[in-house]
Amino acid sequence: MRVLLIGFTVLSTMLFSAPAMTSELQPVMKSIGAGFKATFKNASRGINSEEAKLVVLNLKNDIEKASSLLPAGVNPGDTEIVARYQAMMQELLEKSILLEDSFSTNPLDKMATIGILKEMDALRKKGHAVFK
Repeated sequence: MRVLLIGFTVLSTMLFSAPAMTSELQPVMKSIGAGFKATFKNASRGINSEEAKLVVLNLKNDIEKASSLLPAGVNPGDTEIVARYQAMMQELLEKSILLEDSFSTNPLDKMATIGILKEMDALRKKGHAVFK
């Protein structure tokens, strides 16, 4: 009886935690998209004001949050897929740190910054294609 109870507990935890993680991830990903768009606009205009830097910082923080959540359809027990997702998010996080450094320079090097953003966009598109 205890084994059955433990089994149901584990199963219910897996079933109910995955949708919660998915629902938590959606607003974070939406925020990442908005931050990315605003950052691209600021970079193309050469704007690296304090507000623009704050957008980049929030983008980096959102990427960190998203790294700890899993997309819909990813089984937390599938260590290979989870590792792949987290590696991709780690790479995106590293690019966001480079982006943060780029926005700290004065004047803003538009070409270098846009190059980082294009690399980040390619990673985002790849991630969306793989984890949809």
